[in-house]
Amino acid sequence: MNTKLSILFYIKRAKTTSQGKSPIYLRVTVDSKRTEFSIKRFKWDTKSLLKPFSRAFTN
Repeated sequence: MNTKLSILFYIKRAKTTSQGKSPIYLRVTVDSKRTEFSIKRFKWDTKSLLKPFSRAFTN
């Protein structure tokens, strides 16, 4: 039995707080069934996203 698993972390910019923090979400997909939830962590500066790739980077 083969099972396909996919894990994706992403920043949900639509839920940015008044302090400029955006929550980090996790999406788990198993055999085309998705579940997503917050991991209770925040990215402080959403301006540090690479716009062409929409990926976060740190120094």
